[in-house]
Amino acid sequence: MKTINLSPDDIFVAHQDYPVQFEVGNIIRMNTVCIFFCEEGMAEIEVDFTPYKIEKNSQLILIDKRMFKCVSQSTPFICSYICFSADIYRELTLRLPPSFTDFLITYPYVKITKEQTNNCRGMVRSMERFYNDHNNCYREQIFKNLIQAFLLDVYDKTHMHFQAPIGKMSRQEELFKEFIHLLHQYCRKEREVNFYADQLCITSRYLSELVKNVTHITAKTIINQHVIREIKLELNSSNVSIQEIAFKMNFPNQSLLSRFFKKHTGITPQAFRNKE
Repeated sequence: MKTINLSPDDIFVAHQDYPVQFEVGNIIRMNTVCIFFCEEGMAEIEVDFTPYKIEKNSQLILIDKRMFKCVSQSTPFICSYICFSADIYRELTLRLPPSFTDFLITYPYVKITKEQTNNCRGMVRSMERFYNDHNNCYREQIFKNLIQAFLLDVYDKTHMHFQAPIGKMSRQEELFKEFIHLLHQYCRKEREVNFYADQLCITSRYLSELVKNVTHITAKTIINQHVIREIKLELNSSNVSIQEIAFKMNFPNQSLLSRFFKKHTGITPQAFRNKE
């Protein structure tokens, strides 16, 4: 398995206990949604340039447009996995709150219990059966029903690793979720705490306090992390000039973008592009 994208003839694929072989060292911009459950072995990966270590009884969810890189992996590396088109994902999540996708982007990797892993394997087994049943005229619709139920269950279970159950969140946690959603919308244009506080109808001081309470880091740090991630995405996924990237990211000029990038990464944008 050299890539994690679908063949032209498939809208989804599902395999249980499958030997996965990523293409080590290459950065892939996802155009599908992939969910992996590690059964055996280990892989060191990066998602949007954040490192993770996939081990047994862990879950990895890669959403459309994310940047994926495998740094290294063991042999064998066995996973149960599901991969499906971005169009299916958008269709199935259309009526879900924006925080659903925000959460999966923010937390692509999580350790799960052995019981949860077994339940996920059972669901993958069902999907694999319909994937192989090409004569079933309801094959696509059945898969969509299964994957929608699966996504909701995954969200419900992994959500509890990071915050209170749905319906029992504090006001601060609700505002933090809204802040993260706004970041995904506006971080390419807005880099100041004041902007996000105004959108939430609270003071910048209160936003800074609640973000620090929830994450133990500052709101400005989280904003900068998102901006740096977006700049890295541009540097790796396009051939446009750094001046054009500065314009896209709402920097007055290339020099200010370069200074911002070097301050937070230690290297210049051009050095990062050459390195990758």
